[in-house]
Amino acid sequence: MDAPQYLRRLAFTGPIERTIEVLKGLQLAHLTSVPYENLDIFPRSRPVSLARPDLYSKIVIRRRGGFCHELNQLFRWRLDDLGFSPTLVAALAVHFTDGTIRPAFSHQAIVVDVGGPRLVDVGFGGRNPRIPLRIDDSFEQHDGLHSFRISTNGDGVRTLHRLHEDFLWRPVYSFSLDIRADDEFTARCAEQQNEPPWNARRLCALHTPRGVALLSGDHLTKVENGVRSEQLLASDEERTRTLGDVFGLDDSD
Repeated sequence: MDAPQYLRRLAFTGPIERTIEVLKGLQLAHLTSVPYENLDIFPRSRPVSLARPDLYSKIVIRRRGGFCHELNQLFRWRLDDLGFSPTLVAALAVHFTDGTIRPAFSHQAIVVDVGGPRLVDVGFGGRNPRIPLRIDDSFEQHDGLHSFRISTNGDGVRTLHRLHEDFLWRPVYSFSLDIRADDEFTARCAEQQNEPPWNARRLCALHTPRGVALLSGDHLTKVENGVRSEQLLASDEERTRTLGDVFGLDDSD
């Protein structure tokens, strides 16, 4: 993997040292440069490959994004190359905002030990924490825009929670610290490509320095400094322009 080219893809220009500040910078750079998106799954019905050369070509060379398995696997490989010694963990249950719960291996995340174990994630779309979260700290952690906390049950299962606008803590996903191999996610990744919401409509999310842009079908939502705006994309031309201007994506790729 070409390190300078990958860092240019993230628009990251800082020093590369094994510190929490560099890890924070890399995570935020990824979230603000590489979109969460499912365009290979919908509308193209193009199988997603988790092979390292395919992910590198798609995300770095062709400047696309991907969904959770693609984004977090490539980011973990990069962190490993940079000396962070990351490990891969599996979500045991994923909680969607509509109340549905997805099974184990529906999401993967990264753990890096820098001053204690930290949860690092660049693949959960608009609800993604923007900083590495301390895993062994049950108190509220603020990422600059939103608050998160990680609870632990008696079996060692952790649950990531996010504080919502109604001041209620809601679960995002649960996970254990069991180390997982890349290929343990292959089967579930294939299943998800034939399940809603991934195969039902376009889904895109890209963080900004002070907010996030979200696309669900033809509904565009932007949140900046806590102010929400919404727009319905009324034509193919408007959707193509939005994918390019807002998410940096070529709708023809």
